[in-house]
Amino acid sequence: MRIMLTLIGLALAGPVAAQTYAIRAGTLIDPARGTVERDQVVLVADGRIKSIAPLPGQKPALLTSCE
Repeated sequence: MRIMLTLIGLALAGPVAAQTYAIRAGTLIDPARGTVERDQVVLVADGRIKSIAPLPGQKPALLTSCE
């Protein structure tokens, strides 16, 4: 039974990995550069990140101060 479930899982995992996703990230933290980006789109294809870019049609975020 375990072997059958494993084979079914592997058969279903192939098509899922081949899909392309666009994920909207409200806040994206890049620890390598030490930056925080707002309103970004992460493009994932074949299970790997292909690109990260600003959300189309968005104006750059305005800086606001809190008092």
